Amino acid sequence: AEPGKNPVYLVQYSESAPPLRAFSKVYNQGGNPTEKYLAVMTCAQADKNCPVVEGSSMRVAVPYVDPKESDEKPEEEATYNERCKQIATEMFYCMSLVKS
Repeated sequence: AEPGKNPVYLVQYSESAPPLRAFSKVYNQGGNPTEKYLAVMTCAQADKNCPVVEGSSMRVAVPYVDPKESDEKPEEEATYNERCKQIATEMFYCMSLVKS
């Protein structure tokens, strides 16, 4: 991604469903739900700065250390990979509870 650009990722979660467009956004940006949704705050700054999320049925804080701390450093790729794996593992566990 170009510096200053917000990358968009296509997330394929099923062979029978189209991929989701995933990108960083604020909760009240167009295209997001406006009611009856779960707000998951994934960084400490968002948890502190957004004590109320309008329209959400529930707000849950699951803060992660922002991998940007390693930007432009030799460990950048390893830090991002580690954080991705951590988030994926924890979200997989959470969704397995929702499923049951």
